[in-house]
Amino acid sequence: MKVAACTMMKYKKVKFLPECLACLLLLLPNLVALFLAEDLGGILPRIYYAFISVCCFLVPALLLKARTFFLVQSPLLLLGCIELAHLIINKTTTSLLFVYTCMIAEKGEFLELLSTGWLLALLILCVWGLYIYIIIRYVDNRYLWTTKTRSYIGIFIGISFLLIDLTYVDLPDKSKWRIFPIHNETIGNELLSYTEKVFPLNLFLSTGRIIHLRKDIKQEETHVNDFSFGATYNSSEKETTVVLIIGETARYSNFGINGYTRPTTPHLSQRSHLISFDSVYSIANLTTVSVPFMLSRATPMHPEIYTHEKSIVDAFSEAGYYTAWIANQSFGNPFLMRISENCDYQHYIPTDVKNHDNLDIRLLDYAQNIMENDSKQKLIVLHSLGCHFKYNLRYPDSFRYYQPDLSSETPLKDILNPDDNPDIHLKELLEKTDLLEGMRELLVNSYDNAICYTDYFIDSTISMLDAQNKPAVLIYIGDHGENLLDDERHLFLHATYQGSVYEYHVPLFVWTSDEYRTLHPNVENNLQANKSKSITSMVLFHSLMEAGHISYPQWDASLSIFNPQLRSDSVLYGLDANLKLKQLPK
Repeated sequence: MKVAACTMMKYKKVKFLPECLACLLLLLPNLVALFLAEDLGGILPRIYYAFISVCCFLVPALLLKARTFFLVQSPLLLLGCIELAHLIINKTTTSLLFVYTCMIAEKGEFLELLSTGWLLALLILCVWGLYIYIIIRYVDNRYLWTTKTRSYIGIFIGISFLLIDLTYVDLPDKSKWRIFPIHNETIGNELLSYTEKVFPLNLFLSTGRIIHLRKDIKQEETHVNDFSFGATYNSSEKETTVVLIIGETARYSNFGINGYTRPTTPHLSQRSHLISFDSVYSIANLTTVSVPFMLSRATPMHPEIYTHEKSIVDAFSEAGYYTAWIANQSFGNPFLMRISENCDYQHYIPTDVKNHDNLDIRLLDYAQNIMENDSKQKLIVLHSLGCHFKYNLRYPDSFRYYQPDLSSETPLKDILNPDDNPDIHLKELLEKTDLLEGMRELLVNSYDNAICYTDYFIDSTISMLDAQNKPAVLIYIGDHGENLLDDERHLFLHATYQGSVYEYHVPLFVWTSDEYRTLHPNVENNLQANKSKSITSMVLFHSLMEAGHISYPQWDASLSIFNPQLRSDSVLYGLDANLKLKQLPK
């Protein structure tokens, strides 16, 4: 009897093993978040996060039988990889902008990232397939707990949420139901924000908000089409050419002209009448947000403006300019697509991630035709790929000045530079050397090479403009920066929740032709006087208006880099990865 009883106990333990492993896999993102997520705050918020995570997991488990429950939850295994990646890279739960990027990501950009981590992606698919097999093969289609236990769990969850709601969450006419005298609206809002961070609620809520936002944009199209700035051209000069280059993933500190130790800008550093601004900050650390804000009158305090009004390109068109949009990225951004579709000329160069053919210099093949056409006043927008990851695909082999880079076929042992010992074990290797420093060398070398090519691209554009012998002004501004494992936080890429200074501090260059300065003798002095003022990318709209001699009723001199009244702010505000107002790091 005892032997039979022991055998039965072992059988039950083995029988529950697949369920336990499945539960662990499904809750893994939440468990990792408890230890890594810096946006969860202290101990109490993490306890609350853990409680909500368990509740979200338990509620469907109370209603569905085991096999059905685990199969229904299986997509979360794949979604969990997104949460885990965000936690590991950014040390925060998945942000709204990260989900937005995933939803509108271009095929080329997605394949580019996938080509970097294809082995990991294959491993994830194998784990997912193994999970499905184990659930179907070894999990019985019965409830995980008895009816009585499920009732107790359901009652406990219900009472817990009722107490939280009555205690902290503010609703109309609820005071008569309050069973505790404690009430704090701030705590209630904090609890709500922590609830919204729980996986998978955060992904579902972010997706819902983005769908709602895109619906609002669609509904505003009729209103936007009827919108007018009342812009007029106010100069007797009829041959002005304005070129705006939107740089991609350009961090201020890696440009040689800005004091970087490496000579990454040999052309711009020698270019006369080019002025580099010292303290310009993007209001967002992601292209899909930063560029629409740059091109509109929207501010972090009034973000809704960019969906209710037209863009700076539309204002130039309204003032009689011939407008052109030439780009090799952002095919899926509805705001940018609307702008380009309303231009007199638009051209998108398809992104090819498998070779170096899609280089920014190709944009000039189309820009030159615009510069040489018979139109008098011209606005040309060049939306470049710049230094977007994968950095080594942004420059040809002839620009591999700093090596090893990401194009180098460098084995791990060479990156880590271990002792000459073929029998060294991996554990000993990692103890003897710094893996992150080896990775950072590859990233920085590749990124700096991309900056060198950006320098060449900008200078080539200036040369092309200069050859026209006409009044011309060129403005280059980075849409956001990049993290390159710069400090102890080991942040990488951009769009992080905490937002480092490397993501927000961007370059801004202005060049003017001899003919333009002859017509406007004070312009260079004004630019020099303003170059060290602390400003954000919100100045671009009003600055372009003044550069193009366009007036409209709401023009603001304090937001124009060409005007002596440009305002410098000691504290600058932007948006975090959840589109909430934040003070920018400086």
